[in-house]
Amino acid sequence: MAPSERLHAFADAYLNYVLDHLSLVRMSETASPGARYRIGAYGFWHRHLTILLDQRGDAVPDGEAAAHALLAVLGAEHLTAMVESVGTERTRATVRKFFEMARA
Repeated sequence: MAPSERLHAFADAYLNYVLDHLSLVRMSETASPGARYRIGAYGFWHRHLTILLDQRGDAVPDGEAAAHALLAVLGAEHLTAMVESVGTERTRATVRKFFEMARA
């Protein structure tokens, strides 16, 4: 599977997971200031996205920084606010669009 396809697959799988368990993930990410960034999973996800983005070549000039930006869109606190404001389907569509832009 090409890096751009893997990036899209990651976004879909992660988004499905978070939206299916939004309350629990939100609690774990906001248990204390910066909790989300101290868990080992965040480091793994960040590294995975960085590799995929870097494999895209010139499409994303700084994969490490872009990976942080993309993961921010997937934060449970952020997704909770989006779902409450615009609903689940519009949230999904918008997040997917962000990841599609990174794939270009």
